[in-house]
Amino acid sequence: MYQAWGELGLVHRNLGQFEEAAACYKRSVALEEDFSTYTLLAAVEYEFDVEQPIIHAEKALQLNPDWDEAETVLAEAKKKRSSNRDH
Repeated sequence: MYQAWGELGLVHRNLGQFEEAAACYKRSVALEEDFSTYTLLAAVEYEFDVEQPIIHAEKALQLNPDWDEAETVLAEAKKKRSSNRDH
């Protein structure tokens, strides 16, 4: 069932419906923690949030410390947070 929520999240993401995608990914990881889904969650949250992408990218890295994609999302999210604080 968690995979179905992940697939629905991808549909919403592709439509640019980032908050809806995030809701689907959250349901997916509630059923089964998965580093890839946490990374997707962080990536869509990046579009509308500053703190949550950092939390979820870090969670992905806890599950798989070698996951480069999560490292990239984390770095971008931290850069965005820093930029927002400067304004």
